[in-house]
Amino acid sequence: IMPSGLHGFDYLDMVREVFAPDNEYENLVPTESQQKRLGTLFPQERKLLRADYRSSTVAYDSLEPIVSWSFDTSAEGWSQGFGLSEYKYDSGKGAITGSSKESDFSVMSPDNLSVSLAGAAAIKISMKCDTDGRLEVFYTTNEHSSFIQDQSFNVAIKKSDDFVDYYLPVGEKSTFSGTLKQLRVELLGEGEIYRLTSNGQTFDFNSFKPVDDNGVLMVPFDPKTGMLTFMSCGYEWVDAEDTIVISHNGHTLELRVGSDSALLDGNEQKLSRAVGSVDGLPLLPIDDVMSLLAIDDVSVVVEELR
Repeated sequence: IMPSGLHGFDYLDMVREVFAPDNEYENLVPTESQQKRLGTLFPQERKLLRADYRSSTVAYDSLEPIVSWSFDTSAEGWSQGFGLSEYKYDSGKGAITGSSKESDFSVMSPDNLSVSLAGAAAIKISMKCDTDGRLEVFYTTNEHSSFIQDQSFNVAIKKSDDFVDYYLPVGEKSTFSGTLKQLRVELLGEGEIYRLTSNGQTFDFNSFKPVDDNGVLMVPFDPKTGMLTFMSCGYEWVDAEDTIVISHNGHTLELRVGSDSALLDGNEQKLSRAVGSVDGLPLLPIDDVMSLLAIDDVSVVVEELR
């Protein structure tokens, strides 16, 4: 019933005529400068923290390959990584195959690929697997030559008897640019699940799962899940600085995406891992957050599903 350009004050006038028919009134219209202010979010640097879901914006059918490996006649330089057994090239399937009893295993592309990433929009992988899990692709470039968690993409996969095409959009990573050096493709079996517990209550991670970065648990923070509320914390997202400010019991912890240090009540603290990013959300070293803010009534639990 708010005033609009279509019907002006007509809806409000109808309400007034029912509840206050005998009162005189004057409809006030905001000035041009007032309208501009009403149409601006204040403070202007404020922005909601939410997942970008960029994967839905890529028209995959229209993409042309920058580089590809079809495995029609050989493994084309791809090799066995870690955790994989019975690795081989299968000429009948035109694929590289293997098996593993581990929950995390990988294959490696040739090194020094020297592929320009200009215009790259997504990585496409065709695969089939006999279990549900998560496909994760790490990358190095000439400018960023280490395999680290922040240089990776991942997508959930499902058990399938046939080959399925999986697309991993790459637009969210500024480091996926320049010249591609090498790829590491990992499959993480659904061998374990992480939860938070507090005073008999349980918090389950939903769309964005925690990632074990060599023993350091990195947790994506999506405000709509209520994770920080579960931990009795408040937060503020400063978009212009890519910084999340978490408050708990009178203390504040500032964590900036890409930085391996944080500010606790203004004092610099070293983190186990740099704050990462996944689909527009900060990826937090959760144990550091709980330790620095002295959150001792929340625990991370791991359940084996195998």
